[in-house]
Amino acid sequence: MILRKNRKRKFQKNRLCESLEDRKNPGRGWYHIYTYDLSEELPELYIACEEETIALLLIDIGQFRKERISEAAMDYLKEILDFFHKHEKKMILRPVYDTTGNSMQREPASTRLIKEHMKQLGTVIETFAPDILVVQGILVGDWGEMHGSKFLSEEYLTELADAYMEAMHGTCFLAVRTPSQWKTIIKSLNERMKKQLVIFNDGILGSETDLGTFRSSEERRNWLKMQADTLSTGPVGGEVVLCQKEYKKASGQIDPYEEKLPDKEIKNRKDMEILRKMQLTYLNSTHDQKLLDKWKSQMMNWDGHQTSMYEYIGLHLGYRFIIRDIVWKKNKFLEANVENAGFAEIYEETECVIEFRNASKDPDRAEEKKSECISLDCDARNWKSGTMNRIQIPTERLDQYIRNVNKQWNEEIEVCLHLRCKQDGRPILFANENAENGVLLGTFR
Repeated sequence: MILRKNRKRKFQKNRLCESLEDRKNPGRGWYHIYTYDLSEELPELYIACEEETIALLLIDIGQFRKERISEAAMDYLKEILDFFHKHEKKMILRPVYDTTGNSMQREPASTRLIKEHMKQLGTVIETFAPDILVVQGILVGDWGEMHGSKFLSEEYLTELADAYMEAMHGTCFLAVRTPSQWKTIIKSLNERMKKQLVIFNDGILGSETDLGTFRSSEERRNWLKMQADTLSTGPVGGEVVLCQKEYKKASGQIDPYEEKLPDKEIKNRKDMEILRKMQLTYLNSTHDQKLLDKWKSQMMNWDGHQTSMYEYIGLHLGYRFIIRDIVWKKNKFLEANVENAGFAEIYEETECVIEFRNASKDPDRAEEKKSECISLDCDARNWKSGTMNRIQIPTERLDQYIRNVNKQWNEEIEVCLHLRCKQDGRPILFANENAENGVLLGTFR
């Protein structure tokens, strides 16, 4: 098809459809736990699930409770982090003194050595900060979950959290175990550091208080509302647990006089709403297996398609960007309307790019296919969960590039939208069909 140079072109927008396939996007989704003891020679490193973009690294430093972490151990830690960096996994990092539930026997005698260990760890964390989604815990407590330790008074919490964040120089999010601990620590932080403090929850759905994560069901309701309204500053996640009542029911132990569980469909909707309000970015893919298996067996209707709860939840952990509509206002602008249908936001700085490419379908001219790109002033971190957002390109700016490519190409011109991480250029795929190489917005003919 031969087109005359510099002629006025008409825009034909592309038909858009949501894809039901998972997108292997960075910093969101399911994760496995990998446990390493830094006092022992490293075993062979491996990836348990290539499809997962997140890995939780449980780093045991308990053997150093009476001394500094050795140079060999620090080298092991660097080797571990470098391995997951090379495999493009975002890391949830949890260095701990205890991995058996006996923190009182495994922790140092004073905070002096704990803070020294934090300084040592901080240097490595800062180096690998772009690959770390969040650092969990402040080293102490059973399994590093900040319970069962003598270092959890308000004074110790504040002292250790301050020391850890200072050691990391504010380069990573720090997650503590409960809202109560968060509220204690936040009072001592400056405004910049406050945005780096989040929580992790390893008792999600286990009871009305998430197995003691919250002090009461009322506190959970209030926290979820506050989290949805004002606290969407960092990644939240953890582990789901089958409700204690359902455990009893499954084993035939439920008391006939206990309050009956709600209708299954109502309960499923309620659980889903809780997960969305929590703004979950990541979940353990192997715990609690009873609940995960239940989700896998429970089917639901999603926009006319039958899918399991497990699949639906997995697709919506973290961010999920879908271009819903394209608006072309002649002599004004080209606009893409993007919905964030995920449970949470993206917490990494992004770059939005418009690509113009000639639409030649002639295989003999494949080497002539060309493209030009322009960056847009648009940061996807502002696309909150459940919102519709506009990406707008003024006609004047479009005309400039259309005129430029008109001089080079006598072809139809495709306009594609790309999103990528600013730090390393990794693509962030939209949840539209055929979006592996950007989303085709339309064609100038």
